[in-house]
Amino acid sequence: MTVIVMLLVFSFISFSQIEPVDSLYRMSLSELMKLKVVAPSGILESAKDAPAAMVIITREEVNQRGYTDLSEVLLDLPGFDNSVTNGTYYHVGYQRGYRTSSMQRTLFMINGITGNHLWTQDADISRQIPITNIERIEIVYGPTSAVYGPNAFLGVINVVTRDGKSLAPNTNETTLSLQYGSNNTLSYDVSTVGNTDKVSYSFSHKLFQSNDPNLEGKWGFVTNEMYSDTNTWGPILDLEHRNQKFGSYNDAANDLGFTGNISYDKFKLGLITWKTDEGYGPNYAADRAQNSSSWNKSSLQFYFQHSADITTRLHSELLILYRESRSSGKWAEAEPDFDDSVIPNDTIFNGNEYEVTENFRDYSYISYTDWNSNSNSKLIKEKIDFKLNENILFSAGLKWESKELTKAYNIPGYWIPAFSSLGNSEDPGPYGFGGAIYHSSDESYHIPQSPGKKMPARNLILTNDIGGYFQTIINVKRFRFHLGIRADNNSLYGTSINPRLATVYRFKNNKGALKLVYGEAFQEPSPRQLFGGWNGRAANPDLKPEKVRNLEFIGMYNLGPVLIDASLFYARYQNVIQEAAINSGERFIYGAEVRTNLLLKNFIYKAPKIRAYAYYSYIKTQSSVYYDHSEIDPEVDKWKEGNSEIGDIAPHKINLGINLPLTKGFNLNVRGNYVSQKLVYLRNAMRADDYKVDEHFTLDGTFSYKFKIISLSLKVKNILDKTYFHSGVGSANAGNNFSTRSLGYQNSLLPQDGRSYMINVTFQL
Repeated sequence: MTVIVMLLVFSFISFSQIEPVDSLYRMSLSELMKLKVVAPSGILESAKDAPAAMVIITREEVNQRGYTDLSEVLLDLPGFDNSVTNGTYYHVGYQRGYRTSSMQRTLFMINGITGNHLWTQDADISRQIPITNIERIEIVYGPTSAVYGPNAFLGVINVVTRDGKSLAPNTNETTLSLQYGSNNTLSYDVSTVGNTDKVSYSFSHKLFQSNDPNLEGKWGFVTNEMYSDTNTWGPILDLEHRNQKFGSYNDAANDLGFTGNISYDKFKLGLITWKTDEGYGPNYAADRAQNSSSWNKSSLQFYFQHSADITTRLHSELLILYRESRSSGKWAEAEPDFDDSVIPNDTIFNGNEYEVTENFRDYSYISYTDWNSNSNSKLIKEKIDFKLNENILFSAGLKWESKELTKAYNIPGYWIPAFSSLGNSEDPGPYGFGGAIYHSSDESYHIPQSPGKKMPARNLILTNDIGGYFQTIINVKRFRFHLGIRADNNSLYGTSINPRLATVYRFKNNKGALKLVYGEAFQEPSPRQLFGGWNGRAANPDLKPEKVRNLEFIGMYNLGPVLIDASLFYARYQNVIQEAAINSGERFIYGAEVRTNLLLKNFIYKAPKIRAYAYYSYIKTQSSVYYDHSEIDPEVDKWKEGNSEIGDIAPHKINLGINLPLTKGFNLNVRGNYVSQKLVYLRNAMRADDYKVDEHFTLDGTFSYKFKIISLSLKVKNILDKTYFHSGVGSANAGNNFSTRSLGYQNSLLPQDGRSYMINVTFQL
């Protein structure tokens, strides 16, 4: 009902306040089509000419909507199904209907530099990336391996930061943002951009701290009763983390990030580094994991760029990059005892006398271990653009990358045969399962030694990637043709060739365009799935890359104050990599997206223009395999042939937003997101009953006031204080039978936070 009301409001504003076609307001939307972007083709071109569907979030929109982190941006985008875990994978977004175990198949870049984790290939989008220095965010839909190679599988998110060269000589600008909000959230985000006669620079830094929402009791497997159950956890409850004993819900976050570069003439040095330190949230069942342990991810990228016009027609760009990716942290685990038998009365078990009949599975094999993975790479990339004339452009690139990758987590004492750098991988421990594996009936627990940061050579693998692409762009009157192809060779899994062909027809009146795009892409298997297994987690060094073939029709047109942009697409995915580290089956996805932007006369006298957007996404998914929940033999492959809906993908999604300036200083921004009912994922334990996640509508708003160099804003999320759930991530196999122990580690549904607040004070200097 709320969605219908908002649609009526939009309709009323649109038809009662539309301005004449010759209004100056019309030009802003026309200019939006002409806005230069780089992500779709790797070259600077207008959004109208780009061979892809895309959404562009400008710096002004970031400020008006009150965004303070990138995860908030994803929630308002069309074509994304989102799961906010409030855990180690804080935000998982599935682009274009493709459900994965984590956010691996969307390429994440900052200024065109890939940021996906080297070992997991995840796009780690949490609260760590600075926002104040963002110029725009380019979100590209559809495969782009023809330009970027592996992992540009579903689309691209490219964050473009401010460039000091854009300022007048001998000037600089500094932005300082201070935030305080619900759950004791504290954050600052500062950036400075400058330009001198010879040197320009751009730096930004962010620090984020929060207790995160307390979601205890909002789902049956997220309760303090389970976290503190002595049968389940035994002596683990005597241990502590962050000066707090285990046994209750606690989900603190401490994140930080830095982006910066300095340029002299044609040379640029840059640094992108960040770290997240976060609890596990409600992602894991409380009878399997203590969520107050902390997990760390970090990334370091140091790069050198040289960009030069060799001639008036020939342009060269060189990138030399070194980067590191690390995942590490503490993990408190309770694996249910394998014994289904019942303990008779007055039986002595592990030194304890039981007075009542109990089931062994009420007890656990417990462990508290320290995990580490550390990978690095060295990359050289050269790109050449040659402009033959005004109508023909050639672009080509070569890449060489050498990676030193962790094979398996370094976990001293964990379940045999988990890797240990301490040389004790075969230590049987007290029960023969591993040196740190104890039983919850034990009186005490001995914490194993932590691994070092340096990974031993025997747990590393060296790989080499060589890739190259060629594309040509040809303008013939009102037509624009994109013809591109790329070949990549990896020392592990061989060669992949991916073309992209696109035709763009631009209307004679320059008000819009029609696009037909065919593209292919491949997704390389992550080292975690290739080598990172042990007893309980599968790995498969024989995994093959996934392949996608995507056909899309795009139309965009400017009707005065309205810009309409729509897509129809069909994608076929082969060699799908399942959570169990196997290539199994195909997926077929088709859908439609409508992206509408409106620029309207304000009904408030002399107030600036109203800007609004309305997005609609329709997705239909199908898998050639299904997961057989009735199969109980662990040795049997549960993925079976048979068509089935993938799940966790809502057929219908609506994103609405309106920015209403009240005066030149006061501004109100309201955004609503509707997600229809959806079937849970094939692997989700609740899929056995064809469980569907209820539809939900959330409303967020930001009220702000700007006076000279100071801006004040109040952001309210989930204004209506709705109770709703996101789909579980990964295997989502815990189930919903709360009368017994969970069926697996990851919760099938994730409770979301209620109403929350954030105050933001920003200084523009």
